[in-house]
Amino acid sequence: MMDRRKWVRGTAIASAATPALAWAHAGVGAIGGFGAGFVLATALLHGLGLGTALLFRQRLRRLAGVAIALSGIYFAYA
Repeated sequence: MMDRRKWVRGTAIASAATPALAWAHAGVGAIGGFGAGFVLATALLHGLGLGTALLFRQRLRRLAGVAIALSGIYFAYA
């Protein structure tokens, strides 16, 4: 079983890195004709979902799951 502190640290790093990845993807998307604003919005939702998952609250887990699923689906098709 993973140590809770390591999991929290890893998730926090992922949450912080997501907007940076979004900016990079938005730049590539603008060149390729994708909607850069939508890419950024889904990536920020992904970061928000990971951040709320840290709180271990049942209501926020649903939001986290939806945000991660939406951004994952978009990145799979982009």
